[in-house]
Amino acid sequence: MSSYNDRMRKQREYELSFEPKSIWNYVYNDTLENLCDTGYKKEQLQKGGDDWVKAGAAGYLSSWNKEYLKRIVEFWTAPGDTILDPFAGHSSSFVPYLLGRNFIGFEITKERYEIQKNHIEKLRKLYPNDGVQVKLINDTSENLLDYLSPNSVDCVITDPPFWNLEKYGSAVQGTQLSDLDFDAFHNKLKQIFSDASKVLKDGKFFVVKVANFRRNKKFIALKDKWSQILTDIGLEQHDEVILELPPSKRHPLYIQAITNLNMLKIHEYLLIFRKGDEKIDVNDHINYSRPKVTDIYGKQHTTLFWSSEKGKIDWITLQFKNKDKNKDKNKDKNSNTGMRYRKGLFNV
Repeated sequence: MSSYNDRMRKQREYELSFEPKSIWNYVYNDTLENLCDTGYKKEQLQKGGDDWVKAGAAGYLSSWNKEYLKRIVEFWTAPGDTILDPFAGHSSSFVPYLLGRNFIGFEITKERYEIQKNHIEKLRKLYPNDGVQVKLINDTSENLLDYLSPNSVDCVITDPPFWNLEKYGSAVQGTQLSDLDFDAFHNKLKQIFSDASKVLKDGKFFVVKVANFRRNKKFIALKDKWSQILTDIGLEQHDEVILELPPSKRHPLYIQAITNLNMLKIHEYLLIFRKGDEKIDVNDHINYSRPKVTDIYGKQHTTLFWSSEKGKIDWITLQFKNKDKNKDKNKDKNSNTGMRYRKGLFNV
């Protein structure tokens, strides 16, 4: 086994598309957002009269920022890994698929299941990823263990309902969690988290997005509640990230916040938990699966750097921007990553 210093020196040779800070400032990745756009969010927003607060009652709020999801997938998984989402919604499989990860997702409503299923087929035509599997299950994740074996997935990445903050469509079967009272909701959530942890491999990550909010003038501390649930089921907290929300979700509520003398919540959290003790091998598997810095920049840069002034680029997003431009230049496809790159391809 290599020493820690040896691993640190080696790590400098491998690329990462973003700065690994504990606060992620809001970024709108228009390339990924456009690729993953099913039209559903726009439709729901129109139902709310272009008011995102009213649209939330129809499910507009519950969608991953695709830049944040890209970072999660890049940082805590490796190409070829299998990601599980017990609350897949209408779009959570798209970024994992584009980044060459297998995906298993549960969606309890027929409408959202069909939206995601149809769009993933469109993405397959645009970006064929041979060998990458996407399995969408139109069932409640209460039945998760009927479909998956213990120790069979490499990462859980999920954005569950924030209790009753939003209302969703009718369930095919099982329980629509947003219809339950606070205690019943969390009993169900704990069962689903526990079952998901059973199918997670040792040493792997369990990543959950959560937010605190106010309901009937009371502060609802979901972050603390969910952290305790994840601890109670035997997982160990590994990290925490603060996610900044977009301006469109704050400006309409500033006056309300001032009136009530509270600060408007403009952030969500990523809770990153981990299972078991197999950590070093898992870390190396993930870290050394990324391209080397020289694969991206050629001889111009040989070690990891962050400065945009020196030419730092988001190599993952750029490959989708350059799809047509580079399709003749780059014939070689790495089947293990589902991405196209070669030495010096993105020289800047």
